[in-house]
Amino acid sequence: MKQIIAMKKTRPVFLQWVIFFLIAVLFRMDLQTVQAADIYEDSFGYSKNIRLDTRSGYRKGNLNWSIAAPDYSPNILSELQYDNLTIYEAGVDAKAVVNKLYSKVSISFGKIAEGKGTDSDYQESDRNSVYSQSESSLSDEIQDMSIGFGYQLDFFKNRFLVAPHFGLSYHTQKVRQTDGIQTISSSGDLISPSRERISGLNSTYEANWRTLFVGFDLDCEIIYQIHMISSIEYHTASFEAYADWNLRDDFAHPVSFMHEAEGQGRIINVGINRMFAERWLIGLMCGWQEWKTDPGTDTLFWSGGGATRSTLNEVNWESRSVNLSIGYNF
Repeated sequence: MKQIIAMKKTRPVFLQWVIFFLIAVLFRMDLQTVQAADIYEDSFGYSKNIRLDTRSGYRKGNLNWSIAAPDYSPNILSELQYDNLTIYEAGVDAKAVVNKLYSKVSISFGKIAEGKGTDSDYQESDRNSVYSQSESSLSDEIQDMSIGFGYQLDFFKNRFLVAPHFGLSYHTQKVRQTDGIQTISSSGDLISPSRERISGLNSTYEANWRTLFVGFDLDCEIIYQIHMISSIEYHTASFEAYADWNLRDDFAHPVSFMHEAEGQGRIINVGINRMFAERWLIGLMCGWQEWKTDPGTDTLFWSGGGATRSTLNEVNWESRSVNLSIGYNF
């Protein structure tokens, strides 16, 4: 159990340090290459372009998961839905093209301002005979980090650019449940209109997606100084989640249960940029993400020791975003 708790604390932090280290290496390589390009440009014909963008915006998301009973009867024993997550996010993107070698780094952080959580438990398969259901308010944070490398192709006198690339990324959604209300009792009867409050609710669920991805970025100058940009990525993910169900004395803490599975994700971004003042640009970007796991393992840790394994049916994470950005071409 101590080993699981240590893993919970160190893995996300370790991965973030790895990503930041790779980012530092990337920028160092880019800067060194640019300096070399400046020195040897006349002799070797290097071309270079480095751009840094800062952005902020609004995001809506939905996260849900369900597990089966240990004997798979019912096939959906418990289901959590975190709906209408309202997220305010900010991020930094950097891209470098040196002699057509393409690299990019993206980091963003989001604060979950509100959302609705629904926790449902069933006695029969296929979501029949619900015997307990509660609602809660949601908060906490999300993170997205990625690094990619590729090669940029240009067409129509550099008016249409395509950059196939590959890379790795890390995504996390941490959701905290508070202000709980019991809406269906353990007997299955509806609670009275006053509804029963759940005192002291402060449970968390932290989903982590570690991925490898392939994709391509597009940049098309549609009219003078106005560019349409887009990116498409396909990810294969290793998924782990850790939960702390703080009101369950029979569950262990701070890791009450964990989820493990393999999964996949898709990320699509489409936007438009307007150049101004020679090197500056402003932009509007719309994004969409969809993540889903295959069936995996749910491991429940008991406060008295020991663990029980059952089937994790699936985990789904979907979000849509709109961001305003300002960038500078070096």
